[in-house]
Order: sequence, then C-alpha cells, then structure tokens
Amino acid sequence: KLRIERICGSTLEYMGKEVDTKHAFFVGTTEERQKTQALMELLQSAVDFRVKATEMPQAIKDISSVLLVPGHASAAVTGTLELAPLQDSTDTMIFALAKPNTIVPVQKKDFATDQVVECKFKGEWL
Repeated sequence: KLRIERICGSTLEYMGKEVDTKHAFFVGTTEERQKTQALMELLQSAVDFRVKATEMPQAIKDISSVLLVPGHASAAVTGTLELAPLQDSTDTMIFALAKPNTIVPVQKKDFATDQVVECKFKGEWL
C-alpha cells in the first residue's frame, strides 16, 4: 500500500471487514488515481511477480521501464532473488508480463548445393 502511494502520489485506503471482499479508495489527482488503479489491477492478477497483462497499462507507461528477457535467461534474472527488499529499497514494483500470443514468422533458409552444415546435438556432432 505504501509503495503504491509513493509510486503514484495518491492516497490509498482499503475498506471492509470481510477478508475476501475489500474496497479500495484512491484519493489524488485524476492522473494519480489512474496510475493507482492500473497498479492495483496488475497486482490483483499477479502470482508471485508474474501478471496476466501482456503490456503495461497506458496509465503507468510514463513511469515504467520494460526490459525484455529471453525465456532461457529469466531464471538468471530472478533466480532465488528475493524481490521485496529490492523493491522496498528502490520504491519500485517489478512485474513479469505474460508472453503475448503472437506468431513469429519462420524464415526458411536456402542452402547452396554442396554446402556443409554441421551441428552439435546432445553433445555429439552430427
């Protein structure tokens, strides 16, 4: 809650006695409330730090940075790193966006006659 307030410049209050049903009230300028709402929507869809969104909401694009990390390198980026202390010390929020459902076109390569192609598969040269 405090991190969202610092990032967005708004005031955020949760109301409600029920554990499952709470209402959030945002106080601030229109821009501050829009940023707060966008972050709240991302947080509500998050599991750990992964969210369902495939891109950052428009309301927080101006305060966001996006870093593309190849799938094979994601474990190296997050690893066993505890993200909460990093986020607390920098007043940031770290999210992993969902992979967009886009089809990457496959480029076929033509090989010249008599060209030799070697490759290594499971440690053996083919």
